[in-house]
Amino acid sequence: MNDNLESKLQSNDDQDKKINEPLSPQEQEQEIEQPDHKSDEQDNLIKLKAENEQLQEKVKSLQDDYIRSLANLENFKKRANREKSEHLNLGQEIILRELIDLADDLQRGKEHLENSKNHDDFMEGLNLIDNKVHNILNHHNIEPYGEEGDEFDPQVHEAIGSQKVSDSDKINKVLVVVRRGFLFKQKVLRAAQVIVGIEDQPESENDSNFTNNE
Repeated sequence: MNDNLESKLQSNDDQDKKINEPLSPQEQEQEIEQPDHKSDEQDNLIKLKAENEQLQEKVKSLQDDYIRSLANLENFKKRANREKSEHLNLGQEIILRELIDLADDLQRGKEHLENSKNHDDFMEGLNLIDNKVHNILNHHNIEPYGEEGDEFDPQVHEAIGSQKVSDSDKINKVLVVVRRGFLFKQKVLRAAQVIVGIEDQPESENDSNFTNNE
């Protein structure tokens, strides 16, 4: 029994010696070459996280560019439509100015013939033409304006003369419409030419004496 115990103790001592023995150069090299799998996994996770953040930033940048492009396209469409509308209106104004002159000539001829009762047939034909011209103007949203008694407005009236009035109700009012005005879509296409009433101020004594001395 003592022999067995001594044998076991000897075996343990041999194992301890083997464990405590320094590694040979070949064994040390093999131990160094063994990879650290846990460290590699952490590095891969960090790398993937960084790549994911970069992709998210790129996606956000692309989304911002897309929204900006849509806004620019919408602004371009609005600007193109506005310019197209302005060009069309300009072309219409050029043509319609000529129609206005024709309407004026017809009206003057009509007023002249109304004073003469010997041209009934001609007057009827002239009325038909006059009505046709005004229908054309109305179709293109052109409205005549300018009536005696209207309040003078320099935005829509062109004062080509004035007349002194004693009636305060006629001061700054249209007394005579020399030429009608026309509106195109609520914009002044041609201002009305008018004569405006102004206050008839009595002469002062100094002015009267000066006149008498002369």
